[in-house]
Amino acid sequence: MSLTNDILVHKGGLHLNSLCSLLIPDCDNDKYIGDETLNLIAPSQYIEDMEMIKILQKKKNYFKILSSNIESINSKFEQLQIFVDDLSNKRTSFNAICLQECWLAENADISLIQLDSYTCITQGKCASNKGGLIIYLDKNFKHKKISIPVKLTNWECQFIEVFSKDLPKNLIIGNVYRPPKTLNEDYQSFTNELLSIVSLFEGKNCELIITGDFNIDLLKVNDKDIFGDYLESLLSHSLYPKITFPTRFTERSGTLIDNIFCKLTDSTLNTTSGILTKKFSDHQPYFTCLNIKSVKHTVPQFVNVKNQTQDSINKLYNDLVANDITHSFDTCPNANPSENYDKFSNFLELKCSLYCKDKVLKYHKHKHKKTKWITAGIIRSIKYKDMLYKKLLQTASDTDEYITRKKRLREYQSQLRKIIKIAKSNFYARIFTNYKNNIKKTWGAINDILNKKVLKQGYPEYFDNDGIHISDKFIIANEFNKYFVNIGEALFDKITPSSYTSYKTYMTDTCNSEIVFEEIDESEVQLVINNLIMKSSCGL
Repeated sequence: MSLTNDILVHKGGLHLNSLCSLLIPDCDNDKYIGDETLNLIAPSQYIEDMEMIKILQKKKNYFKILSSNIESINSKFEQLQIFVDDLSNKRTSFNAICLQECWLAENADISLIQLDSYTCITQGKCASNKGGLIIYLDKNFKHKKISIPVKLTNWECQFIEVFSKDLPKNLIIGNVYRPPKTLNEDYQSFTNELLSIVSLFEGKNCELIITGDFNIDLLKVNDKDIFGDYLESLLSHSLYPKITFPTRFTERSGTLIDNIFCKLTDSTLNTTSGILTKKFSDHQPYFTCLNIKSVKHTVPQFVNVKNQTQDSINKLYNDLVANDITHSFDTCPNANPSENYDKFSNFLELKCSLYCKDKVLKYHKHKHKKTKWITAGIIRSIKYKDMLYKKLLQTASDTDEYITRKKRLREYQSQLRKIIKIAKSNFYARIFTNYKNNIKKTWGAINDILNKKVLKQGYPEYFDNDGIHISDKFIIANEFNKYFVNIGEALFDKITPSSYTSYKTYMTDTCNSEIVFEEIDESEVQLVINNLIMKSSCGL
């Protein structure tokens, strides 16, 4: 609790910054975050990364949700990626990550903001230019989007239903962003519309969690009637807040405008919640652990690695040259090519197993990590930045020390962003340099960067051909051949002479311009790339 006291002592003190103290005068704000609690509204302390990791590891079978106003996903994605990768190396994770104010358009390309082991569920901005919502859901869970039939006034939300055989009942997760509108009419319309959405799920046998940036300061429920009515309305629908201390700070005060509301059930009654001292934006990330059995996120103790040394590859090559298998192929014109392919595939697989055997190695979090450009030095630098931010929060804003620490933090953040971009750029530069004579591996690296992965999908059980279900593979192949062989003739038959217009009718103006191609070399292309201006958006 000392960290929470140290942070709030210069923001008006613990009592004025605790929702528990405002609602429950005899509340024990000193209760440790790791303790079990049966209070309807329990204190959520400020914690550092290492303490958070201990809690997540302890609550490994809980359903864990992280939420934060990210203030542009493109500019903060590398930081989020490093954070998630570090958790994975510590053998823990969040099951859902909800982000608000992502600055994300409706049809934005999301290939560069994919997280390993998570499904990226997005909704484009509609209430503000800084809007846009994202839910990253653990791939061990399935989901479906929920259409909301309520017309929203100046705010946005996304709702999904999460289900899995390891969950006793489904979860409905709502992600909300309400821009800072301060008129009473805006507060009232938001409350009414949110309650209309909540009423859609009443009577449904599921858990309900609503998180986000509401821009309604719960620390002023006793000062503004409209804020008190908002909280009472949620409480009357059994939705209780899990975050009780400020989530956004100015130099002299804090506001509790972000939260996680959970419908009161046996699973949500006993929760563990906290606020991180990290800095993705000017909002603090916060989380809660629900007592719901979830899929365990485990890291393997051992991994299989191909023994592809240069010596083994040379032995394989010499053996393939010495044992020509082509003489055993059936060269008859009517032969089945699949049989020849199977012979070659089995022969090659046998030889590879002799010379390139699998090695079982102990899993190493740095050697076998998924995001290889993230170095141990970058992780240490981020932890140092978090330490600087924590010290800034613990410093009185009217002192010279505060100004010095704030300047130091800003300078360090700027340097860290440059270091991360350089590390990522240098890593992929080495990759492309190594693959510059191998176009297949070059495109493989590009697709890896763009998160374009081949989806392995099974064949359908049958094909519908004019109402007839065909399941025989031989007949299916013939029908496809028949379709593509006759497609030109079929399209030609649909063309009527009266609709034919000569292409010359569109060429009324004479074009005197011409395109000239000149031969260039690799050095010229590299010079153009090097002269490109570095921007703050994610990617290369």
